[in-house]
Amino acid sequence: MIGRKKKNKNKNGEAAPEPSVAMASKGVTRSRSIFSYYLPVILVAVVSIALFTFASSWLAGQAASERQDRLTHSLAVAVQQRVAELVQGRMALVSVLARDPQLEAALKRGEKPGNVAKQLQERMPEATLVVVVPARWNDEKVLRALSGSYAAADMFQEVLRSRGEVPAEAIKDREGKRHLLVAAPVLSGNKVEAVLFAGFPLGVLKKSFSGLQLNDAYVSLEQVFAGGSLLLASAGDDSLKGAVGKIKVPGTIWEVHYAAPAVAGMAWPLLLSLVLGGALLLLAVTLFGYRRLARDCKADMGLMVALVDATLKRKGSATPVPHLAEAKPAMELLARYAQATFTAEKAGHSENRAGVAQVIVEEVEPEEIQEIEPLAEEQLPLSIFRSGVIRGLSGMDLDEEVAQAIGLAVGSVVQEAGQKQVLVGRDNRATSDAYASSLVAGLLASGCDVIDMGEVPAPLLNYAMCNSTATSGVMVTGGHNPPEYNGFKIYLDGHPFAEHDHIELRQRILDGRFERGVGKLDSRDFSSEYLRHVTGDVQLVEPLKLVLDCGNGVAGPVAQQLFEELGCEVIPLFCEPDGGFPNHLADPSDESNLQALILEVQAQGARLGIALDVDGDALALVDEQGRVIHADHLLMLLAADIVRRNPGADVVYDVACSALLPEYILSNGGRPIMWRTGHAEIQAKLKESNGLLAGEMFGHIYIKDRWYGFDDGMYVAARLLEIFSLDSAAVSTVFEAFSSDLLATSLLVLDVPEGKAEQVISIISREGDFGEADVIDLDGLRLEYEQAWGLIRSSNTRSALVFRFEARDETAMVEIQDRFRRFLERAAPELQPPF
Repeated sequence: MIGRKKKNKNKNGEAAPEPSVAMASKGVTRSRSIFSYYLPVILVAVVSIALFTFASSWLAGQAASERQDRLTHSLAVAVQQRVAELVQGRMALVSVLARDPQLEAALKRGEKPGNVAKQLQERMPEATLVVVVPARWNDEKVLRALSGSYAAADMFQEVLRSRGEVPAEAIKDREGKRHLLVAAPVLSGNKVEAVLFAGFPLGVLKKSFSGLQLNDAYVSLEQVFAGGSLLLASAGDDSLKGAVGKIKVPGTIWEVHYAAPAVAGMAWPLLLSLVLGGALLLLAVTLFGYRRLARDCKADMGLMVALVDATLKRKGSATPVPHLAEAKPAMELLARYAQATFTAEKAGHSENRAGVAQVIVEEVEPEEIQEIEPLAEEQLPLSIFRSGVIRGLSGMDLDEEVAQAIGLAVGSVVQEAGQKQVLVGRDNRATSDAYASSLVAGLLASGCDVIDMGEVPAPLLNYAMCNSTATSGVMVTGGHNPPEYNGFKIYLDGHPFAEHDHIELRQRILDGRFERGVGKLDSRDFSSEYLRHVTGDVQLVEPLKLVLDCGNGVAGPVAQQLFEELGCEVIPLFCEPDGGFPNHLADPSDESNLQALILEVQAQGARLGIALDVDGDALALVDEQGRVIHADHLLMLLAADIVRRNPGADVVYDVACSALLPEYILSNGGRPIMWRTGHAEIQAKLKESNGLLAGEMFGHIYIKDRWYGFDDGMYVAARLLEIFSLDSAAVSTVFEAFSSDLLATSLLVLDVPEGKAEQVISIISREGDFGEADVIDLDGLRLEYEQAWGLIRSSNTRSALVFRFEARDETAMVEIQDRFRRFLERAAPELQPPF
């Protein structure tokens, strides 16, 4: 239990005056820092020395510095002219070849671009790379032809736009070799038929620096781009790399940077005399400050001795005012000890009331462990062991006996992995408390030590696994499913169980392969640490007014406190936990559950609305106009922030996301990776790719930039608030950058009998006529046509089919939905499509 410090009261219940001990602190009303003893004299000495030094150095060095700067500038201009002549010569050669009628004719005859390029390379023996890229090629083929260089792909797009020459650039191919790349359009009238690229060895640039008399100066040639630069060649003193001068090179995105060496501006005798004079002055004021400091230290030591004496004699004491501010914490602590011993003496006992938290540890005795028999197969339906989660109907698929068997099996797996501790959290469903108790009983019976976190949002369990000695855990939660569902999310060494892990766990239970032992049960609250960590990481430039809808899930209290501590004005909506979810289902991926939030945002004039699911690991956003922002658009905004600061970063997204998302990630310099839906699948792919961001259309978003890479709706919302606080524009305006003419549905869910979803998809895959579609079968079926795409997949968390559609116009939307309606009618005519 946590002890509380109470005021001493007399018999009438009134606060009694604190006893005191005579202290040698009379006349002291305010403590002083040690630094204050030296500050005035040090400032005088430093300012005097600085003035003398600056004046003499400036006068002596001004003329010499100006001469050196002029000389270095002239050298930089010489380099600029040499480089410009070199580049312009090669650009002229490439332009002449691009205008050759034979080249245009060869392309119109349909000759392969590779063969045409080989013929051109014979006319440019110096070129290390010659590529002809037809204008009709898509981005993927262009990128492959240009050795995977995004910079070269950008040059290709710029030539198509300008129909003329573009600045030369230095690029790196797949083998790591760098080239001076020149591009010119192959025109047919005013139309660009293709783009001719020629690469030359970068070594030719070093010739521009030959014969220069640098005289300890530094000159470099650098390719400049947003957020940094690339060194191409340099000469001179490398210690002067912080260039002070820059000259642009015509026809390129390059600059010549230059810096002149520093010129000594002061004679050594004068400098030495000033330093010695300053040192003597500093020594004098130091001795003066030391005498004052020694006097006050002696006085404060007397105060501390008196406090220790008051503690030993149980006399008590008020906190004295020390001379030194640095001594104040120690004196306050000693005074508390003195007061505590005095209070205990007056009460006739010696109970410690210092307020230290006591953790209650319960041990399970061996005779309390019930013998757990292996369960029959009908008690463990295979259908509840899904990808990333065990989930089923309470009382039908799940009960306390099953929960205990799962605990025993998980504890056995944890110990076989060489671990001992398991964290356990639960949501606020009616059955979660009982299931968690049975789960813990099984874990303890396996010999594992359990840290019970109580009712907590799922992100706190993940946070605890990243910030404690326990790296394995189980979250008892039904997720965003209806209240009659419940389940278990299992983590081993921080990694969520995949489907095959759950199947092996089921077999272990059926076989009765359990470890046996006696574990210990502790409890710990991580919410304060979590809140402190997030509020220390996320900073809002200005406070925001928001509506928070937690759907009566377990995340409400923590989420509300988090956003308030970030400085937001929070209008809570259904933030009180209620396992019956009386207002609406806490599933923000279903827009029907967001209607109350939409109305409240508009009524309150809030800048945005945030909805969290039951256990807080998924979210949805509503702008000030009441429009729902889909999760793939949230990913675009986060990608714009994260990828621009981390060029080349991987971004993982699930099969239900918009076709605009990969294009947007590429345009910001990232690498898009489509993957299967599900937190276990997405987290594993994010780790495998070493990416910084991932997300699913269900609202699960994973940030590994400044965070840990697990799905955390509260932290994701905080990062979004950080972005919004930097822009005074309305939230709807911020997302206009991602808007398009595409029409898109939300996720459409159709509940089906157990096993039916997989059967339907199998029939469609085998018998469906997909026409000209690009078929993506990572997870279900995603059929991509020129004007639209559609998805059908099996839900990871319950027996249901999930659909989503996106189209360029209303006609295309009707066509794609009609196509999928026919697929469904042929595979399962008894099912009614949700669209």
